[in-house]
Amino acid sequence: IMANTANKSSKGRQKRPAAASKRAKTQNPVLTAPDGKTIGEVVNFCTGMLILVVAVFILLSEISLLVNGKLDQSIIEANLPEGEIVSNWCGRLGLRTGYYFMHDAFGLMSLLIPVFFLQVSMRMLKAYKVRLWKWFINLSLVMVWGSIALSYIEHHMDYLFPASMLQWVVFPWGGNHGDVISKLIVDNVGVPVTFIILAASLA
Repeated sequence: IMANTANKSSKGRQKRPAAASKRAKTQNPVLTAPDGKTIGEVVNFCTGMLILVVAVFILLSEISLLVNGKLDQSIIEANLPEGEIVSNWCGRLGLRTGYYFMHDAFGLMSLLIPVFFLQVSMRMLKAYKVRLWKWFINLSLVMVWGSIALSYIEHHMDYLFPASMLQWVVFPWGGNHGDVISKLIVDNVGVPVTFIILAASLA
């Protein structure tokens, strides 16, 4: 009798964890989409697609400003009056976006901004593994240095380039960021030393 009682109690103890796990599963159900994916995976996918669209939009806006900026220069200077037809591939919003990044930010180096966004979207879409922090640090350093270097080249080594090229680009090569930093360094240490600093920073 005592053996039977011990067996029953042990069976009861074995059943309790199973029943507890079943209750836990019913209390914390995993939300899934109709195709079997979890809600988190769906959100990541939608966010990744949105970032991808934004990255492509910015990239096309910047490239179009680089190619067709001369055609839209008068419209930009007039603050985009209503009714004017723009040549930017992404329309009026694209012209504003491209002009902001290329003129007010980092100039030609602003092309690296949508490149980083593309990497973020690929990570969220699980297209391939990306170490975003490495991409962010490397692209940031290249963008800041390149912005200053391009501004220096435009203002102090412009004799290396044809006049037609200088006239076609409607924004500072290094953007306002490059112009401000480059001018600050040149005013304090001079043109030759600035060149040495930029060259040495590559080492």
